[in-house]
Amino acid sequence: MKINIIDFENLINSGDVLVYFYADWCGKCKMVTMELEKINSLKILKVDADKNRDICKKYGVMSLPTLIYFKSDGSFNSLTGLVSSDDILNFIKK
Repeated sequence: MKINIIDFENLINSGDVLVYFYADWCGKCKMVTMELEKINSLKILKVDADKNRDICKKYGVMSLPTLIYFKSDGSFNSLTGLVSSDDILNFIKK
């Protein structure tokens, strides 16, 4: 689904949110999706990179899968590649 950039900005400014950039054709993305399904304690926004290139460009998403954790204080961190649910939980604690 295509996401309007203004709607995206509103979502990431609404509090701590993990944004998951993926593509349907990406094998590693499918594996990360399974890992994300193990985590119930996070607000997760899935963004199809193929349909939302403007958002990818703005946030420097150059490879998939990419996770960006936007914090309520305006800061964010990114993590790229094949990761486990434990890796993701450790990543958001930083």
